Amino acid sequence: MTRSLTTRLSALAVSPLLAILLLPPPAIPAPPDPTGLRSITRGEAALTFSSGFIRHSLPLEGVVSQITGDSQTTGNKLLLGKGDVTYLHMARPEDVTPGDLYTLYRRVHEVFHPTQGSYLGNLFIMVGIVQVTQIDGRLATVRILHSYGPITSGDGAMRFAPPPPTEPALAERTLATMTGMIIDLPPQQFLIGQSNVVYIDRGRHDGLQAGDRLDIFRLGSGLPMRLIGEVKVLALEETTATVLVVRSTAPVLRGDRVILKEPPEQAAAKSKRTTPDTLTEELDRLAGIRAGQSPLAQPAPEGLEAVRVRGGSLEEQLAVLARKLEFEPGEAPVKPAGLPILKQIGDLLKT
Repeated sequence: MTRSLTTRLSALAVSPLLAILLLPPPAIPAPPDPTGLRSITRGEAALTFSSGFIRHSLPLEGVVSQITGDSQTTGNKLLLGKGDVTYLHMARPEDVTPGDLYTLYRRVHEVFHPTQGSYLGNLFIMVGIVQVTQIDGRLATVRILHSYGPITSGDGAMRFAPPPPTEPALAERTLATMTGMIIDLPPQQFLIGQSNVVYIDRGRHDGLQAGDRLDIFRLGSGLPMRLIGEVKVLALEETTATVLVVRSTAPVLRGDRVILKEPPEQAAAKSKRTTPDTLTEELDRLAGIRAGQSPLAQPAPEGLEAVRVRGGSLEEQLAVLARKLEFEPGEAPVKPAGLPILKQIGDLLKT
């Protein structure tokens, strides 16, 4: 009895210690990020920042020097990356102090509209972020804090500024029938698909917002109009946007069309109606189909009874129905008009 009581008292004395040991460690708050640099070094934010935009110009406050290393030690480097030290020729060295952050960027090429031929601006991509460590005359010694790709001599420099916060969504927008076009592709990439970035000719002025989803569809080539993917808006300019391909069934090309997807609640409301959805209506308009005529309004296939009247074996009846099925070119899904035929085939197999 005495030993049992002693054991119980010992357990009670140890229990608080065990409880303390078993408690989860306190959460460590993230260190402050006054410059906003940490927010664009990984994930989708890094992709958005590095993919750049189409603009007419950017501030040119410095240029990466042709001398990219100390010839006495490391020698010149053709490609620079995180941790490397390089030099910038500064336009206004009197405004530069050690510790300043600069964004390095590259002007890729001029952008012209694929069909209209109008000049839209220059494609700029961000290649890195550097910090000034020393100033000698017009030459600033900088250390590369983060690189999004190879940095080379001739790349431009401007003061670093974190991306602005996402603008709040508008309560109402009139984009139901707005179509746009893919006007440019990433540099030195030829097969564009899921997880790649492209650029479109619709932007903030057209009511687009970051996070919007758009369908990609293709016209021409002697084939029917068809959906080939979906993009998500990453960043906006006034008349252009940087978008991410989140789904694709074919390589995305310059000149492919895009149309805004409807919010889920609007799509659910439209599914209760018998009229075509937004994409179908827009494709009809682009194809010049008469107003009020739906491409889905095709003659109904022969009924099951009509097939049976012809007589013949079950195999012959199935063959008659199978020849009526039509598929989308290069794709597996049956056309909408073929769904009743599939149902008839199912009814035959049940008999």
